Amino acid sequence: MKPFFLCTLLIFLFTIGCKDKKEFYFNDFDADSLRNRPGICNLISDTANRFACTGNNQEFSYTVTFDFAQLREKGFRKARVSASVMRHRPESTGKLIVSLEPVFNEQLYLINELIYSTPLAGKWYTVKEVIFFPDKAPEGTVMKIYLWSEDKRRIMKNDLKIEFDKKSAYNNYSISISRILPLIGDSGKGIYSSN
Repeated sequence: MKPFFLCTLLIFLFTIGCKDKKEFYFNDFDADSLRNRPGICNLISDTANRFACTGNNQEFSYTVTFDFAQLREKGFRKARVSASVMRHRPESTGKLIVSLEPVFNEQLYLINELIYSTPLAGKWYTVKEVIFFPDKAPEGTVMKIYLWSEDKRRIMKNDLKIEFDKKSAYNNYSISISRILPLIGDSGKGIYSSN
């Protein structure tokens, strides 16, 4: 009985210690509140399976936005962003953008060129990025995640997962980009509202 109790206590204490270091946000874009919003589409009309998308004369997808001051107030130093992304046709080009706007009268952009990270059109790929937050930013700075297709062709994003982390190896902002990684499962729950 004692080993079981000690094991349970250690797991509980480990969980409490980990809770304060990370928070998760997840959005599969299927919420009814997103129905008929610009930058949201269905592959088959009248289904609940929705995506953030570009195309049909739409250059930008639905944008998920976070108040940077709230993120820093909670002590977060970086965000790991992952999403399932698909280019509808081979000629579809676009970018997954993670940005902080404005940072000292400029934008800090993290850009993933989808033509390289999604080599085959019509197939879902998990794209991952890490953005390190600056120590300071002007009032009103926001973190945004969206798709951008200059030629307004169809690209889609689903299962957006963001892991906010308090640990960081950097004092100033910098960007680390990773390309295609294996598909991950859903975890975490929405901790912030998407606007």
